[in-house]
Amino acid sequence: MAYYDARVFGKPWILPYQLNRATYAVPPLLPWKQLTAAPRYNHKAMRNFYLGWELDDYKSARSVAGRLQQTV
Repeated sequence: MAYYDARVFGKPWILPYQLNRATYAVPPLLPWKQLTAAPRYNHKAMRNFYLGWELDDYKSARSVAGRLQQTV
């Protein structure tokens, strides 16, 4: 696996999921971390996912109303 990652991504310790998050994701995985700058998306579906559903979920997790809604 490390050999494959080294040949495809240039470094053996970078996993495909990490590279995807670093390239496309605006909201971080942990709600207490800050947003990153939005990259240029080449496809509308990817833009809708990262700046739509995923960003809305991140904002909900950071809000008091969102936390109350998750516990119910």
